[in-house]
Amino acid sequence: MHEASLAHYALDILSETVKNDPSLNDSEIKIKKITFSVGPFSNVYAESFEFYFSELVKGTTFASAKLEFVNSEENGFFVSSIEI
Repeated sequence: MHEASLAHYALDILSETVKNDPSLNDSEIKIKKITFSVGPFSNVYAESFEFYFSELVKGTTFASAKLEFVNSEENGFFVSSIEI
């Protein structure tokens, strides 16, 4: 059930990224897609993460973003791209 913690952490990172990147920091910008890389030993269940994340982002710039999960050879679970 660590997906809830990961969802909080991912939202913190995404929010900080948007805040600090002038090209993303316009209130009119809508995030279309967020891609997460899932490493072989991350033990992250995409469906569970997506549930928690979708609850956290209600009313934010990320609310309408489609989530995509791609397998990665790198260990860990991380944001690999943000599409606007």
